[in-house]
Amino acid sequence: MKLTGDLKKKVEGAPSREAKKAAIEQAGMLLTDDELNKVAGGAIFDATGIAGHDAGLSWEVLNEKGEIVGHAADREEAASLAGPLGVSGDEVSWDAVKRMRGQE
Repeated sequence: MKLTGDLKKKVEGAPSREAKKAAIEQAGMLLTDDELNKVAGGAIFDATGIAGHDAGLSWEVLNEKGEIVGHAADREEAASLAGPLGVSGDEVSWDAVKRMRGQE
């Protein structure tokens, strides 16, 4: 599913996953958790080996701009933390993180 127009703007501007879901439902659409993850934005990232990361909490939860909004000890914890933060639980590579941050 791809959101467009005003609905896309409303969902992108929503402060949380629940607010994104509510905006989509208000438009008359129902999404599975997988579909919601695809429009939620952001991702999770294993920062092991990246300079400056926290060795005890090597997984990062990133918003759509690549900004860190949470840390976790492992992938499962990061994925669990992502949803309540309004972030997709999809894992991305370091190159993808740099693109999110406008560094490539």
